[in-house]
Amino acid sequence: MSRLNVIKKLTVAFAIVGCVMWVHHASAQTALTVPPHQLRTKVDDDDHRVIIDSDGVSAEAEQIGRQLREMFGHVGRQHLHRIVVFIHGGLVTLASANDTATKQRKIIMDDDKTAYPIFVNWEAGFPSSYERHLLYERNGISYRGTPAVWSALVVTPLVLLSDLGKGVANHGMNTVLNFGKVLENNDGLYASRQRTFVTKNKFLETLRCFSSNPAATQADDNFFHDGLCHRADRKPTINLYLGHDITHIDYPGTALGSVTVPLQIITEPMLDGFGTPSWKNMVRRTRSMFFPAGNFITVSGQSDQTELHTGAAYQFFEQLDQFLKTHPDYYLDLIGHSMGTIVINEALRNFPNLRIRNLVYMGAACSIRDFLVAGGAYLKAHPETDFYSLSLHPRKEIDETNVYGVPVRGSLLTWIDEFFQTPESFLDRTFGSFENAVIAYRLLPQTHRIHLKAFGVNGRKGLAGPQKHGDFNAFRFWEYDYWSTDVPIDQTYQPVVR
Repeated sequence: MSRLNVIKKLTVAFAIVGCVMWVHHASAQTALTVPPHQLRTKVDDDDHRVIIDSDGVSAEAEQIGRQLREMFGHVGRQHLHRIVVFIHGGLVTLASANDTATKQRKIIMDDDKTAYPIFVNWEAGFPSSYERHLLYERNGISYRGTPAVWSALVVTPLVLLSDLGKGVANHGMNTVLNFGKVLENNDGLYASRQRTFVTKNKFLETLRCFSSNPAATQADDNFFHDGLCHRADRKPTINLYLGHDITHIDYPGTALGSVTVPLQIITEPMLDGFGTPSWKNMVRRTRSMFFPAGNFITVSGQSDQTELHTGAAYQFFEQLDQFLKTHPDYYLDLIGHSMGTIVINEALRNFPNLRIRNLVYMGAACSIRDFLVAGGAYLKAHPETDFYSLSLHPRKEIDETNVYGVPVRGSLLTWIDEFFQTPESFLDRTFGSFENAVIAYRLLPQTHRIHLKAFGVNGRKGLAGPQKHGDFNAFRFWEYDYWSTDVPIDQTYQPVVR
């Protein structure tokens, strides 16, 4: 094929992509011209859901402020004094989050007659995240709904080409690193090549500090297969719980992982090429829902001159903070899953005096550093607050499979550490990985109020808790026993409707 023909075909392909983008943009512009009261950033009519769209806030900022005041007025007039705020993670669409909240609100209120649940639902779906990255958002600025939107759309084909190119260029490196990580779960290989797996070595070395018999753990690499429960009444002065490991080879899982290896290798560039920018766009949203500077949207019926407002999440936590200050007999349990913990960290930075009884992170996608700066500083300043970090068992963190084993193995946190985030230092790795949290435990506030918990692996006496990253809120995440490190190693948990 001649170079001229190649150039012609690329030109046609770019033209087609450009036309599709323009059509999509036209429909998006139509959506932007709806009256402000119809936009999706709002408090739901049932006063249990704060719904935040992709922009974090638009010209209805004053309206959502009024809605929040009415919501907390309602909260103050009822007898349920335990406020349970739950913030979901990434890869969740608004429709899915709202549906889950509707089901779980009733379950929570039936289960705990003192609880008033509030769900902070934000648009975190993969399609909308990648779409915004591809079409509108450039270097921290969203051109969606602005006269200069053409300048973002014109480079859309180049953005797509860049994403694909990065995925292909990183293919070899990512494949080797990923399969190297998976090999850590091969106990026989680890026993014969311990020096090769430095992270696991450091994890086990640190874990021995929590054992009542360090000498036994040193002599037996499988010592922790039966789990570990450490109370803070002796050093180290934090609580730690590690559920039991498997007692046999997972033949179905091993077979699935082996059969799908070619598919894992083939799809890895797409996971990196499309997943990385989508992840970064979701991170953007965890920040723009507090301060949406850079989302310059003009809505019909409003002045052409753009006004920047505080985001819906900022207004929610501001009203929550004020409510708790004026209602001392109410208390707050603040729970975040995955990227919801990044939202909580942002809230703690902006409202460092927010009165929290229990702070619960489930599969935290925030970095260790982000937690230390926000959550760690908060806990040092608030001795009345208990903190719980819930994680998957380290084996399940690495072995998680999705879509019948087609993508590379590992939970979302593994993907973040290995693909999406490329940590510059160890403290930039995810805090919700039990392995990471244990290694970094000395940097946490050394107090009995800190609880690190990894659920066990299913198979001994029933369901040992979440087995995948998305499973945490499939159980009774609002109950103390679910967070507690003071439970039997073989504790079982029953899932609820999601």
